[in-house]
Parts: sequence; C-alpha cells; structure tokens
Amino acid sequence: MKKLDDRIVLGLLLGFLGNIPKTVLNEVLVQAGIEKKRFGEIVSGIFVTRKEATSKYGMAFGVAGDFAVASVLGIAYVCLLSKSGSGAKFIKGMLTGSIGFGLFRGIVAHLGARGTYPVDVVSNAGMAFASALWGITVGGLSTFLADEDLFRARRRANLTVKPVSSKVPPKKATVRS
Repeated sequence: MKKLDDRIVLGLLLGFLGNIPKTVLNEVLVQAGIEKKRFGEIVSGIFVTRKEATSKYGMAFGVAGDFAVASVLGIAYVCLLSKSGSGAKFIKGMLTGSIGFGLFRGIVAHLGARGTYPVDVVSNAGMAFASALWGITVGGLSTFLADEDLFRARRRANLTVKPVSSKVPPKKATVRS
C-alpha cells in the first residue's frame, strides 16, 4: 500500500478516522447514562437552539461538524509530528486530542452555545477521555498511513561562526594624503 505523503490530506484523513472511536465511545457512555450529551448535539448547539440541536437534522449537522473539527485537528497533529519528529506518536496524539478538547470546551463552545454544553464533571471527564482516545487512534493510524519522511524533524542550518585563523596575514597600512 502506498503511504500518504501530503500533510493536509493525511491530517484530514487521520482526524476523520480517529473521530470514529471517539464518537462510538461517546454514544456508549450516553446510552449507559454516564454522559449527558453527545458531541454532535454540542456542536449543533453552537449554531441552533437546544430543541433543534436534539432533532434528527440537528444531530446530523452536529455530527458532521464534529467530524470536520476532528479532521482539522488531524492537520494540527500531522504538523506537530512534522516539526518534532515521529517519536512518541501516541503521547503526542493524546496531547493533541486533549488540547483540542480543552480549546473546544473552553473557547469555541462559548461563542454561540445555547445551553447544550454539559456542566457536570462526569460528562466532561468522559469527553476528555474520548478525546484522548481520538489521539491514541490517530497516533496508531499514522504509523500505517503516513510516509515516515513527512515526520523527519528538520534541523536548522548550523549558524555557528568559524573562529578566525591566527595565520591570517596582517593588513598593510596605507597612508592617504
């Protein structure tokens, strides 16, 4: 199988595929009564009322939006690996997923939220765990889908100054009149 060598396409694909287990875990936790909100409902609630966010079309809109956000976050993950190298992919993935969740929770969800974000600790902890699962999945998938040459950390040019040799002939003094 030919591995992907385009950072943007790879990031979009990794983020999208990594969002599948995150969404499944979220749904299992909602069905078990552990979490109170689905990711799709939260994303949809940024743009529409709570009643519309829980409707069939609102949930579809929210799931699509959640996958779009995850895909863009996948690009950030690939850029992180490109700059820092491919070591510790799972840890970097968990970090990217957790930071993405924190940014989404802390900033984006308050831009237009209409009361759809859960405020209980258990739901937020479950969502943070699901976001970390996104990162673990993305880290694993990057091993199989990515061309490793993308993740070779680039070293900056050596900017050290060479010492001046002591054998430099002295300049001749010139007299100007």
